[in-house]
Amino acid sequence: RHWILMIVRAKKETVYFLDPLPGHRVVDEEAKNIVNSAIKIYNSHIGRAGRKAVILKTLSGTPKQPSSVECGYYVMRFMRDIIMDPSLGFENK
Repeated sequence: RHWILMIVRAKKETVYFLDPLPGHRVVDEEAKNIVNSAIKIYNSHIGRAGRKAVILKTLSGTPKQPSSVECGYYVMRFMRDIIMDPSLGFENK
C-alpha cells in the first residue's frame, strides 16, 4: 500500500493532496468518496448547502521519495512539518 496525506479544510470544502511518490498523481476514488461524504455531513450539520463536490488540490513542490518504500516516512514528515511550522503556507503552493 502507498501512503499519501490529505488535508481536509471542511469550511473551504477543499482537500489538499500530498503524494511523495514521483509521477504518482492519481487520487483514489474511495478516498474522494469518503472525503466528499464527510464534508456533506459537516455541511448538513452546520446548515450549509455546499458544493456538489469538494475542490481537490495537488500541492506542488513537496519532497519526493527516492524509491518505492519510503512513503510512510515522507507522509509523517509532511505532517510533522505542517504542525511544527504553521507559517509554511502549504495552501499557497
